[in-house]
Amino acid sequence: LDAPPHANRPDSAMAAAGAVPVAVLRRIVKELKSDSEPLGLSKAAEALGGPSKAWWSIETGLDGADYSSFAVEIEGPETYDSVLLDGAPRPSPYRKCWFKFQLDVSPTYPHDAPTVKLLTPTYHTHVASDGLKMCATYIPETWASVDAEKRSLYQLLVILRSFLAAPSGEHAVNSEASRQFQEDIDAFDAMARRKAGADDEDADGEDDDDDDDDDA
Repeated sequence: LDAPPHANRPDSAMAAAGAVPVAVLRRIVKELKSDSEPLGLSKAAEALGGPSKAWWSIETGLDGADYSSFAVEIEGPETYDSVLLDGAPRPSPYRKCWFKFQLDVSPTYPHDAPTVKLLTPTYHTHVASDGLKMCATYIPETWASVDAEKRSLYQLLVILRSFLAAPSGEHAVNSEASRQFQEDIDAFDAMARRKAGADDEDADGEDDDDDDDDDA
């Protein structure tokens, strides 16, 4: 990683000025690229069977060198965290959909989480009615609950995916979505899928098998 122009300034002074210290940028690069780094994304993808199996995709700056701000896409969770259907986890309306977020690294990372902006319009109890403004406290509070030695970009991606998997009526910032989620979850799911641009066939997930059985 090439040192930025302010590299000769002490990290503490850079952080106070709002600039991301070189040590933090080097840690970000290490987490993004290292195959051996315990907290690295490459290591996590390898555990899933390789990058093609990962449920995330990272997009750094166009010049490939801006590691203080970048985009990430996350595939929606397969199921809700705590909603059951016939005794099993209820399928999530966000499955097979991809959601884009912008991450701006904090000068005090990993003590503080990157700032997160949702870029894909999303229907969710904890996303405002504009579809983009997330609940302001969810990421900082969840990040603070993670053991300091486990805080990493990968852990942040897990938090974001868990966010999608856990709409609820508590502390909701979208009152209509909250009401619908609690009173008519089928309608909530349908709206969430439409907002995400989901393919209706993916919602059923069983059409192909049924057709095969009928043909037999």
